[in-house]
Parts: sequence; structure tokens; C-alpha cells
Amino acid sequence: MNCSSRFGRTSRHRRRSVTHPNGRPTGWRHTLAPMSSRESWAARLHDVLDARLHELDYATLQGLVARGVREATDLDFKREVYGGNEKGKRSFAADVAAMANERGGLISIGVVDADGAASDLNPIELSEAEELRMKSIAADLISPHVSFEIQRIPLADNDSNGFYAIIIPPSPDRPHAVSFGVDLRYPRRDGARTRYMRQPEVAAEYASREQRGEAQVARLGNVLDEGHARPRSSAMARVSDSS
Repeated sequence: MNCSSRFGRTSRHRRRSVTHPNGRPTGWRHTLAPMSSRESWAARLHDVLDARLHELDYATLQGLVARGVREATDLDFKREVYGGNEKGKRSFAADVAAMANERGGLISIGVVDADGAASDLNPIELSEAEELRMKSIAADLISPHVSFEIQRIPLADNDSNGFYAIIIPPSPDRPHAVSFGVDLRYPRRDGARTRYMRQPEVAAEYASREQRGEAQVARLGNVLDEGHARPRSSAMARVSDSS
């Protein structure tokens, strides 16, 4: 999976410069294009990042550091990739599932934080092997399946190093659980941290999922009813015209 072709290009949209607090320019930032319905859930993130999720580049991350943007329910910074041991794998699965269980969000790997505020950038190696590893961890440990996207943000002069943007939309299938052997635990974002839900919270999430399912079935029924009614109305109109 190579997403690097999306980045490092000059945007078609007008851009403006970003200045570090010490007065040193750090790059350029996009003037936002109209939001697509697919990304409407990320409106707050777009404002914070000053970029659409699919327009993230090196300058966007420089801007986060320059402004000291803070972590939030929908934004998480990671200095480096998740570890390969069980703790690291479950940490990745929990962070992804937690955002899917809330309003969605962005995990930015390679961004250093100090007390929850972006403070520096730590470029990491970008590889298909690492991307497949993250996808495999999620597939093995999260239930039901969570849809998310991994984007590469390469350095301006080196496509092999840079940052990962893990984009997780809110899931209609929530709640999602993380496997701990024979046990399942349900994570969620609580401000800038990930925690596990208590039993009443899990029960409420399942009830909400059932209600969403019933509403979807009702909408489908209405669409089918409208589809069946339309031909009958047209046929009656033709009969009326001919008489």
C-alpha cells in the first residue's frame, strides 16, 4: 500500500504561510476546499488541522507543532509506531476501536507531544510492511471489523521517511471490542485518553446499535414502498390520458 503519491504536491487551492512562534517560517498551509459529505464527521478536525484529512502533508504537521495543537477526543499524537509486543498491539487496537466507538478521529504517528500539545516532529520509516502489520493487528484484535485508512505523509525530500495518518471514521457498527484472550473489552475516547467502558456503557451502546439498525430497516422499507408506488401512479396517469 503506497499512499505517498497523494502528498508533497502543490495544492490547487490558495495557500498561506505558517510561522513558528519564534518567527521562523515553517511552511505553507492550505485554504480549505468545500467539504465532501464523506468527511462531514471530521469538521472539527478540519478546522484544527486547517486541512482536509485527505490533503494532509508535511506543512500541516509543521503547523500543528507551530500552534501547539492539543490532543482531543478525535486527535491523538504518537511519537513512534506501536510496539510489536502484545502490549503494543493491544494499544493500537484499543486506540483505533476507541475512536470508531466515538465520533471518529485521527491518530498521527511521528508527532511528539508535551503534556498533550504537539511539540516536535519525529520522522519514522514508512513501509508497506508496517502498514500491513497495523491492518493485521486490527483485523485480529478488533470485533466487529473497523474500517480505517492509513495515509503516508513523507518528508519533502525523502519518500521513505515521514509520518502516518490513521483516519478512523465513526462506525455504524459500534461498539467495537478488543480481544484480551477469551475476554472482550470495549474502549472509548475520554477527552485526550483512551479508556475501557463499564458494563452499563456497553449495554447502552448495544441498545443504540439496535435502534440504528431498526431505523435503517425502516428507511429501506420507505424507499421500497415509494419505488412500488411510482409505477402504479404512472400507469393510472396513462389510463386517465387515454380515456
